[in-house]
Amino acid sequence: MRKVFLSFCLLALGLASQGACASEAADAVNPLEWRVFLLTNIERESRGVPPLQWDDILGSAARAHCEDMVRNDFFSHTGSDGSTLGERITRAGFVWSMVAENIAGGQRTPEEVVRSWMDSPGHRSNILNPALTHLGVGFSSNMWTQKFGTHR
Repeated sequence: MRKVFLSFCLLALGLASQGACASEAADAVNPLEWRVFLLTNIERESRGVPPLQWDDILGSAARAHCEDMVRNDFFSHTGSDGSTLGERITRAGFVWSMVAENIAGGQRTPEEVVRSWMDSPGHRSNILNPALTHLGVGFSSNMWTQKFGTHR
């Protein structure tokens, strides 16, 4: 039996605000990451929640966190250097008022990982939170990360 890991985190500083850092270029994103993005928006829209915008900075930060977890053999919202979600997002250059993170490991497909997150109350809450407006997704060696954000 294979192991499946899930975890979520949410940080907020004040109320949601505006910002536009979205990229329309799906071809610049790993197809598995883009599929998770699309499936996440299907979940939101089917429940009347506005869709998220893709954010390249959040995508890069999500991918880097996956790679860090794979390279250093751990599963956590804390980076191998002791960094928090907020620190990593800020370091990547995303100016935020609210961020959240879902991580998972062991799922083989975008459909499987999104289904796992939707079956978990904390992850589902991040996915369906209307105050979160942007998303980046990372994937590396069956590790998955969603980084949600709202610009300050």
